[in-house]
Amino acid sequence: MGYQFSTGSNNNSKIINCYTAGSVSGNNYTGGLAGRQFCDGAINSSSSIQNCYAFGDVTGSGTWFGALTGRQEGNGTDITDSYRYENLKLNGTVIPPGDTDERNGGYKTAAELLTKDTYAGWFDPGSPWIWDERGFPTLDMGVENFPFSFAVISIITQPATNTTVTQGSITGSLSVSADVTPSATLSYQWYSNTSASETGGTELNGGAAV
Repeated sequence: MGYQFSTGSNNNSKIINCYTAGSVSGNNYTGGLAGRQFCDGAINSSSSIQNCYAFGDVTGSGTWFGALTGRQEGNGTDITDSYRYENLKLNGTVIPPGDTDERNGGYKTAAELLTKDTYAGWFDPGSPWIWDERGFPTLDMGVENFPFSFAVISIITQPATNTTVTQGSITGSLSVSADVTPSATLSYQWYSNTSASETGGTELNGGAAV
């Protein structure tokens, strides 16, 4: 979207219930959802972005750029319940977690973007948002692709808690099963350790696979 304008009394401009998964580039006024938000501050007027998120990087070769919108002007512009991915970049630089510029939306980690509780109010009755069983919010418009480019690994079956080893032979079953988000590749490496710890182990030869 280019510009989001609201002028005159009782005039409200809204961008609501949408997302961007790809990168955006432009010259002046470049944003993940809108290039520019404007409201002249007239009575009962507003220009708002609500219940949206942006995942892709934003690159602007001119001035005014942001994760969600490039610039906010006038009185009555606001962004609520809208988020950006933690590693989203503006002109090649990741926005710091503590950034308070409203144009960049709320900071969310990969884990938070895949948690339903993150999106409070998005699934109220009448909303077009639904929670996809693959673990992300989606608009109720049929099957949608996984919108994020990061890989998410889910452990389906853990190895047995106790496995008996006799003279170097494993007599129990030592296995693990996992799944990974679409378009990603699952790989693993087995380690040995002399203590019950997730650190300090030694890689086992032949214990890696894709």
